[in-house]
Amino acid sequence: MNADKTPGGSAAPCKLCGSAAAPFMIRDGFPILRCAACEFMFALLPEGYDLTALYKQDSYWSEGGEIHYLDGYDHYWRGVRRYYEARLPRIRALARGPRMLEIGCADGKFLAMARRHGFEVCGIELSHTMRERCREALGCPVYASIDELPAATPPFDCVVAFEVVEHMADPAAFMRQLRELVAPGGLAALSTPNFDCEGAVRTPQEFMHFSPPAHVCYFGAATLRACVEQAGLRTVAIEACFAGQEVPMPPWMAAMLRPLRRGKRRLRPGGLIGKVLKTYLRRRGLKLPGTPDAMRWAETLELYATRE
Repeated sequence: MNADKTPGGSAAPCKLCGSAAAPFMIRDGFPILRCAACEFMFALLPEGYDLTALYKQDSYWSEGGEIHYLDGYDHYWRGVRRYYEARLPRIRALARGPRMLEIGCADGKFLAMARRHGFEVCGIELSHTMRERCREALGCPVYASIDELPAATPPFDCVVAFEVVEHMADPAAFMRQLRELVAPGGLAALSTPNFDCEGAVRTPQEFMHFSPPAHVCYFGAATLRACVEQAGLRTVAIEACFAGQEVPMPPWMAAMLRPLRRGKRRLRPGGLIGKVLKTYLRRRGLKLPGTPDAMRWAETLELYATRE
């Protein structure tokens, strides 16, 4: 992934608060802007750019496209499955009923786990291939978009959107749509990359989640909370967790290993250095998820909110 350290592009209104956002950097040819008031960051897209086309291509879910899951979606899921499953007890405790909608459900792997936890599931997925796989595996309703939900569909007890909002050109509008799908007293559960973490702050040019046109919105804890609450939801909990296959490196270690690791800031946990580093992190009180330090290091944010 190529990055240009020179800020470029035009100033534009912030997509969250409307204040002036100024050029921050260029990534893969896309200017990334940062709001001076609320610090929200977003990519500036060409007029008429169709983000949805990326996710409708089968190559996005394999290794065949310019933008795709590394080693394919199934490989990705094997690495994150336990983190998704760990969310279900909290969702079960906070949701007031069994009806769940997942936005961005892919082939239904999370919905299958949710069904085993007693939820009645429904999905939304742009990819035709993944929709069909989900329908075949679960026999549940799966729609191509929010707009395709039948008009008579009642609001859901729980709406989940894991690793979705960062893909939205208008995150505020998306969150308002999501709120309307949540029943009064119901739950919204979200996750997104954490752009408050050490890697994003210290070396943004190398941080993997600054990746337009796949990721076009870049949240920290404060801006994610603001986006949710502007839509009329009330935040119940927000925290950071190490929800991936790798563990973070302190800056001194990243600098030492950079010539050998081509600028990567994380280590796979199974190797010797990864195991030593995990022990170091735990001794400093970094749990998965957990302590205040986790917000500094972990690359994933989780937020749970209710509709009053």
